Amino acid sequence: QYKKCRNNLNKELRQAKYEYFSYSFSDNSSTNPQHRWHQLGKLLGRRYNSGPNCIMRDGAVLTGQALSNAFNDFSVNITNAASCPINSTNTSIYQAPGVSMSMFMSPTTENEIISVFRNLKNSRALDINGFQIKPLKYVIDLLAPILTYILNLCLNSGVFPKQIQIAKVIVIHKGGGTSGLSNYRPISILPVISKGIEKIIHTRITNFLDKHSVLSNDQFGFRPKRSTELALLKQKELIINAFEDKLLVLGIYIDFSKAFDLINHDLLVNKLNHYGIRGIPNSLIRSYLQHRKQIVAHNDVLSDGQYIKSGVPQG
Repeated sequence: QYKKCRNNLNKELRQAKYEYFSYSFSDNSSTNPQHRWHQLGKLLGRRYNSGPNCIMRDGAVLTGQALSNAFNDFSVNITNAASCPINSTNTSIYQAPGVSMSMFMSPTTENEIISVFRNLKNSRALDINGFQIKPLKYVIDLLAPILTYILNLCLNSGVFPKQIQIAKVIVIHKGGGTSGLSNYRPISILPVISKGIEKIIHTRITNFLDKHSVLSNDQFGFRPKRSTELALLKQKELIINAFEDKLLVLGIYIDFSKAFDLINHDLLVNKLNHYGIRGIPNSLIRSYLQHRKQIVAHNDVLSDGQYIKSGVPQG
């Protein structure tokens, strides 16, 4: 009798599991790729851990905050060591004619604040303050007057609030031995409030650059209504035209390691000045870049904060 009940139960469990995953991967379920990968991981029985509790380094065992500090030191120092001084006054770095007009950042409104924050992509990740995007959306109507006041102060003064310039960093093992710090990839989580403010500033900058045709028509990345597919189609068209004209075709593909992490702040703000983003808007970008800190959160233990001397925020 026991075996019969056990077999029936196992049969029901297998059937329920089959139906659950069949629905999860059906066309009628979520088309979110992240959801699909998560479901696939569950189906394959993968376990996602938060990383090692200790690492041996230079003959010492690192645990707790010492381990979090080690991850943070490695992440920050490898970027600072790789960066090098650049002559930001060298005119050869400007690849397009300068813009004589200077940018003006128009003030924001409560309606814009509400719209931008409600359209932010939901994420379960907690920022350094313990905030998530989704709960914030429920109270954005109440926060809008405060955020409008703060952002307009930023736009008028050229100063970005330091309180929302601290990134929370988690480390993900990317392969190799678990004791090597270089075998972990840092993932930055920016403050939720900062994301909305950044988006509003970004809209004003891109509108100005588009209006004055600063960006190349061959720039497909990080621009609306452009994609990798369009870039490939243009490349295909160039190759076909060259073949028809009986010309040789040579493709050169370059991948810059840590491209975003090694951007020189002085060089960037000087180039922005060349392209018309001057005065207060330029000061705002400089303030946004030059007072950034990051804190590593590993196994729920926070590291000490470290200032980031190069690169632009991601996350």
